[in-house]
Amino acid sequence: MIALAQLHVRLEALCLCAMAVSIGCGGDGPDAAYPGIEERPTVIATHPEDGSTDVDPDLEELRATFDRTMRDGSWSWAYMVEDRFPEIVGDPYYADEARTTNVLPVRLERGRTYEVWINSATFQNFQDEQGRPAKPFALTFTTRP
Repeated sequence: MIALAQLHVRLEALCLCAMAVSIGCGGDGPDAAYPGIEERPTVIATHPEDGSTDVDPDLEELRATFDRTMRDGSWSWAYMVEDRFPEIVGDPYYADEARTTNVLPVRLERGRTYEVWINSATFQNFQDEQGRPAKPFALTFTTRP
């Protein structure tokens, strides 16, 4: 199952690379296809915190907390640059009955900067119970040397 999750993430990255070019060239951006954007789920917290520069490299999981209950069994932990994505060591799951906090088991390395996308312009599998995809969120952090 871990190999399938990593394959899914790698396939997402191939598409994200192509999308990065079109996003950077103007247009309406990734949210244009979703009128009523204020109704879309939003990441309200992450662990580690976005922008952290002193993350313990022994941290074993990433967490994303949404502003509402999300669908189970559907998520998009993705990357645009493979070298900035941690090794996945287990399947994602929700840590609470309300399904607001999703957990991704990972293995981190010392002195590395990571960038992990929670949904993206292409992959919108984090969805609320009504099927609305969460706004894409880039989680960036650096581990201690």
